[in-house]
Amino acid sequence: MRMTLLALASVLAYLAAASIELPPAPTAAQEPTPVEDAACTLHGVLVDELGDPVSGATIAVQGWQSNSDRARQFGVPKSWQNPTPVTSGEDGRFSVSFVPPRAYQFTLDTTKAGYGGISWRWSQVAPGADLDLGTTVIEREGVLVGYIVDGQGALLVEGWRVSAFSNWGAGAGDRSTLGAHSTVDPDTGAFRIEGLPPGKLRVSASSGSVRIPDTSVTTKPGEETSVELRYTGPDPRRKLVVSISTRPFYPFRPDAGTVHAIAADGTRTALVQEPGRANDWYVPDIAPGTYRVEIRDPRFVDWTQEVRPGQAAQARLEGNAALRVSVVDDATGAVVPSFALDVAYRDVNFSPSVFRVREADASAPPGDLYRGIVPGDLTIEVLADGWPKATVAVDALAPHETRDVEVRLMGATSLRGRVVDASGAPLAGVEVEVTRGDVPGHSSESGGVRSMSGSFAGKAGPIKIPPRDAVAVTAADGTFTFEGLGAGPHTLFAPLGLFAAASAHADLPTVAPVELIAPPWVAVSVHMLVPDDQDVNELSLSPSFRVPGEFAPLRVALRDFGWQLWRPNSEGVFPAERLPAGKHPFFVNRATTDRFGSGYNGVMRVELDFSTPGRITLDLRERFPVRTVVYAHLPTEGRPMLLFHLVAADGAAQQFDTDYAASERGVRNMTDIAPGTYTLRLTGPALEWSSPTPFVVARGARNEHQLEVPVIGRTVRVLDAEGAPRANALVAYWSDPGRRACAETDASGELKLVLLEGPLSMALLPPVDPADERVQAARRLGNPPPVDPEVLEAAVAGATTAFQAGEGTLELRLR
Repeated sequence: MRMTLLALASVLAYLAAASIELPPAPTAAQEPTPVEDAACTLHGVLVDELGDPVSGATIAVQGWQSNSDRARQFGVPKSWQNPTPVTSGEDGRFSVSFVPPRAYQFTLDTTKAGYGGISWRWSQVAPGADLDLGTTVIEREGVLVGYIVDGQGALLVEGWRVSAFSNWGAGAGDRSTLGAHSTVDPDTGAFRIEGLPPGKLRVSASSGSVRIPDTSVTTKPGEETSVELRYTGPDPRRKLVVSISTRPFYPFRPDAGTVHAIAADGTRTALVQEPGRANDWYVPDIAPGTYRVEIRDPRFVDWTQEVRPGQAAQARLEGNAALRVSVVDDATGAVVPSFALDVAYRDVNFSPSVFRVREADASAPPGDLYRGIVPGDLTIEVLADGWPKATVAVDALAPHETRDVEVRLMGATSLRGRVVDASGAPLAGVEVEVTRGDVPGHSSESGGVRSMSGSFAGKAGPIKIPPRDAVAVTAADGTFTFEGLGAGPHTLFAPLGLFAAASAHADLPTVAPVELIAPPWVAVSVHMLVPDDQDVNELSLSPSFRVPGEFAPLRVALRDFGWQLWRPNSEGVFPAERLPAGKHPFFVNRATTDRFGSGYNGVMRVELDFSTPGRITLDLRERFPVRTVVYAHLPTEGRPMLLFHLVAADGAAQQFDTDYAASERGVRNMTDIAPGTYTLRLTGPALEWSSPTPFVVARGARNEHQLEVPVIGRTVRVLDAEGAPRANALVAYWSDPGRRACAETDASGELKLVLLEGPLSMALLPPVDPADERVQAARRLGNPPPVDPEVLEAAVAGATTAFQAGEGTLELRLR
């Protein structure tokens, strides 16, 4: 939106001011504490494509427990029933009310015969909330009918389930279309799915341990669409799968090489994690028969079961260590019978890492012995009414060990302190947060422990950020007081704007006041000049740096678990913020709204000079990016991993992924880029190409560019010397020996390649160890296994052929 003359005059008047005074450190606005038994209300209006009200639609709310962190923080209700469904009225309006448990997540689904369903999802709904879902258009349904066949075209019927979903999902609080399921009719061999939204859908099918990957299908409103799903994977009668559960410590997995299938003759075959299936361990191709599957991980109780390929098996693993926990009142020595018990794992790479093993109203196990604990470095956390949370470290709990742990509950204590600036002057009105432990807590309403990558106390790795425990505001003399804290280490944190903060540690109980000293800073405001076609009020600034200091890597996550945005005031000027003296890089972001909600997208990187306090001018009128669209006809079969690079005359390049938003003009790629002359460079596995003719990006012009990219997509079937498919084989391929890539054939010996026209050479690579964690990680992401560059470089072509456009599958015989 173009800035008005009145708004421009206001900005000029603001710039004419003699000086800028930094406002007092802001105090974060506190949300009202929800009343736990207050009902929330969800309401909206349903209309059809013509805007007419849709009456008689069913609106159903479902709620279920969210993550374990939220359950520990808010507690889980002993009983929960989904609200009674309601129907939309003659005016299309609906309203449903219920009391939402704080530890629950929710969906609201609207369905009506003959229409596609719509769904909303919330990770939480606050008690007393009033959520207006607005006016929603529901379209006439698309119907999907079809068959499932094998590689030879024979019908597959027994045990198959077909699912269809929209190609896009919804973020929290946003809406998406509903999916649907169907089974195959045993009499006709066909499936039929009704109530689907019109448009692009992802359709998949599964039967036991086998699955047909997603197929893209487009349905039309009020019409039937036919589809044939083809299963070409391994024979399910030769696939052995075991689903492994480790609850309540569910993120743990058996180590590689600890799960084996043992044949009657004693032959051992290792099971590995199935790509895309975190809980399933499998062998894709094994002879029919009965196998003894053994899990011999040193952390778990041994598990053994007879399993046949093609049949689903479930393994429920239990940790083989135990804790004998006694909880006593530190003042009297009396036993405390009622408490909640959590086990937290330290130095692990997953989240959540804290698990509830006993609820407060549950009875203690015989002998106070808690079995099934996974060994490791633990922290025991006890929560009992009338006492602050108590923790005890349990270091190096060994396999099969039983450790006696005594937890002494101590009365609440207080903590006093003050906040001062670098000169020692008190800072009033500053919000101070306290969190038990050595890491400052976050303030996210959803609660629970958050995990982020970074470094802390000189150690790199995942950082666990708990919710903050309490908040206080400093008085006129900079002092603050916390009451009701438990004994042990605590961290104090005082945000002093977007980019400055003060912090300190305190080990309670202590009588000495704690002083938080704000770091030296320079306060600077920014006047940003932008082109006439860009409204500065739609922009924000965010840091692309880490402010120096011990807590700097956590600075952003501590506040709201997302980048802080520096936004302009009503005059379009970014008000003064505190930063260490020097030059600092920032991103300029533009406000955007799409189907996933509102937010900001980064459009360019700038450098701001905080050498002296006051105001600086950032003139972006010439170099502010403009939206540019590039169309290119690319092969979409197999969705090749191709990257676009827009290379400027000075050699600077901007890279972005192909988004495969296909149109008649080709694949559409959009980006924001500064005006200038550019060349398109396209790169991918064994592929590099540059456009022969540069194009110009100009402000005020319609920057849409059509490029002809001479790449070819073909399916290649790799055969052995006798002409049999080389299934699941690792191969190297190249047109230019200097640009080699590797890939893995599928169960039919096929792979999809996207290359320039020319000679195609291919070599067979040594097989990889399926138990290698790097191999498993690559396969989970759909990538080929990692190959040593020296091995790739030394590969000798086993076959060479002409790679060119054509129909059908290209075949190569590898010696």
